[in-house]
Parts: sequence; structure tokens; C-alpha cells
Amino acid sequence: MKKINVGRLFGAFALTAVLALSGCGGSTSEGESKEKTTEKIAVQNDASAPEDMTAPAQESTEGLNAMATAPETTPAVDCSFTLEGKNYTLPFDFSQLEADGWTTDTDMSQELKGYSYTFIHIKKDGKDQNLTIDIYNGTGNNKALKDCKVSEIDITVKEAETYSFALSNGLKAGDDQAAVTAAMGTPTNTSDSENSTSLYYGENRDKGQISFTWWKDADAEANGSNSISVAFFQREGSVSSSEVPAYLSEYQAPASMGDDFDSATFILDGVVYKLPCPAGEFVKNGWTITDSEEVPAGRENYGGEMEKDGVKLQVNYYNYAEYQTTGENCAVSQIELSMYGANDPVPNLQLPKGIGFGMKLADLETALSGSSVKFDKSDGSSSVSYSYGDYDKGVEAYFWYNTEDDRLGSIKIGGKKWQGK
Repeated sequence: MKKINVGRLFGAFALTAVLALSGCGGSTSEGESKEKTTEKIAVQNDASAPEDMTAPAQESTEGLNAMATAPETTPAVDCSFTLEGKNYTLPFDFSQLEADGWTTDTDMSQELKGYSYTFIHIKKDGKDQNLTIDIYNGTGNNKALKDCKVSEIDITVKEAETYSFALSNGLKAGDDQAAVTAAMGTPTNTSDSENSTSLYYGENRDKGQISFTWWKDADAEANGSNSISVAFFQREGSVSSSEVPAYLSEYQAPASMGDDFDSATFILDGVVYKLPCPAGEFVKNGWTITDSEEVPAGRENYGGEMEKDGVKLQVNYYNYAEYQTTGENCAVSQIELSMYGANDPVPNLQLPKGIGFGMKLADLETALSGSSVKFDKSDGSSSVSYSYGDYDKGVEAYFWYNTEDDRLGSIKIGGKKWQGK
């Protein structure tokens, strides 16, 4: 399955990520230190769009492959360590830390979305110093934090002054680069910025990774000269329900197409659709699902493909259910039809204002000028595109015209607001 590039498909919305845990805030980004004092939770989640389509959270999932084809069972590096005299190997249950006397002020009954993670703070023996750990939900279903896995620990020199910590090879926070390379060899990747220098062992965190960062200037004063991070975000495999969500039966096909593009309606092969609509509506009308896998719970969206009479329909599956399921049991929140080649079959698509494949650029611009919604125009060297999006209504429309071949090459229509969802 292709993962939807939200920034491209929802270009008008520029959606990138969403808080995956209710009632929380804060943010981190890859390669930056996590805030050590805030008690709020920052969540990082892959490719999900806000249900109300408002501004996205400032989060990143770089290094996490949320929809990997198969879970990694053995990390690329040794993800074991000793903390306060106890041995741990990532990933492990949070209850193991509790049994060893660690506590947190975070409400561990809060739910974490599938294939997402958050950092929390822990402490021990009444000490003021916190440690930062990441909790990861390696399934596609929403789970309570307490039922997810501890998948990363990040410790600085200053924190190591309070809590003893060492990797299995004996490396500790505060060791210099020479000691690290002597013990671990040539790093997989390195980075050097104005604020820090980092060595990375292991390609990324979903395959197992240990990173060492040496801070400079003010960061060094705040965190100590060095920090160590050990991570293994292990996907637990697909746990998907075949149950057809009840809400899909609420869909009522419109009797006619709307007058404008904020209606998210269109006619395809003579059938009127309104987005979002059940994927089964397309199947009922002769479309075959050719590319669909599990879609995580909790309003996640992933891309797939349908086909009919040689015409390929790119779709965005949107899962409004509270459990992971297949694309067939999701709603379709976006369609894209393309005609890039002169010999491609012409999709039988009709849109408001008489727009469809086969029309020329002047006619397209005349039709769009008669719309009550505003389209943004973007000129390229051999193409021109028109895009419209409304956060509040959750709708979008996009047209790409190939000026070199004088052909309307691509049309996208989107609608995400399901009644009551």
C-alpha cells in the first residue's frame, strides 16, 4: 500500500501531522533535545490528518516507518542497558519500570493512537530529576499508554549524575567521541550543526538505533556535555478487525450532484457520489479494489487504488472506526483520476460547472471563474494547476493541466466530514 503524501494530496490544507493523544501538548523534532521540565506530553504520529482539519501539530515522525511491511524482530544494534543497577532491553512493558520503583505524573490510562508514540517523564526515590522515555504503540489500534511499550530512553550527563546508566558495552553519558567509536566502530550516520554533533548507530529507530550527541554552548550548559539515546520502535504486527463499521450504513447517495466544489460531489460512470462515502459504494458500482491493506484506527488515512475498465482510481481511505481495519471497511475521503498519456482511457467523470476530462484550458478557466469558491492558480514551465480547500468544510478540489500536451491531466476531489464523526 502506498502511504498518502498528505502535504501533496491535501496541498491546499498543508496537513502534516496531528496530536494522537487527547488533552496533551508540547512538541519535539528529530535531532533536537526534548524539553526536560514540561509535564505535558508530546505525541508523534505518522501521516494522520486532524479530524477538524485545523492547523497541524508541529510534530515529526522521521525515522519511523509506521506502515512497515513486516515488524522487525531483532534490532540492528544492542538495545539493552543498565539503569540504577537494573537491566532492561527495549522494548519492554512500562510495568517493569513500576516494579523497579519508577513513577510518573502522566495519566497512563490515556489512549495513544496506533503506530504513534509520546514521551513522558519518570523519576525514582523521590528525587527531583526526571528522565525522559518514549512510549510506542506498535499496533494499529488505539491503546492505553500503560499497555504500550517503553521504546526509547534519552539520558544526559546531568541526569546521569542522579541516576546511574550504562549501555551493555559500558559506554556512559559523558564519554567522548573517541571512546564511542572505539567501542562501537564507524557510525551509520553523523550530523554536525551549530548546536551539536551526533553519531548514529543503526539506520533508524524502527530498526533499532543508538545515538550520541555532544552539545555546544548553551545546550551543553543545560544538558551536560553529552546525551545518549537508545531506541527500538518495534511494530507488533497487524491486528485488524474484519467487522464492517456501523457508521458506513448511514451513507445516503445523493440524488444529484451539487452546484459547486464545496459540495464534494461528482458523477463517475453515471453514478453520483458525495465524499466521504463507503469504499463499498465504488465496489457496488463495478470498481475493483486493487491496492488495500490495514488502515490504523482513529481517523488515520492511507492511499490505495481501484480499477474499472482500464481506468485507475487513486483513493484515500479514511478510517473513522475505533479499530484497525482494511480499506474496504473504510470511507473514501478523496479520489484522484489522471490522464497523463494521450492513449490513456478517458475517465467518465463529471464535476460541478461542467468540468470533465477532454476540456481545454480556456474552458476550464471559464468554468472555475464561475465558481463561488476561490481557486489558487500555480503556473509551471509546462503545466498550470488550480487548487481549492476549506478547513472548516473539510473539502478540496485540484486540477492539473498539461499545457505542453494541451490536456487536462489530473483531477482530485476530497471531502472528510462524515456526519457525527
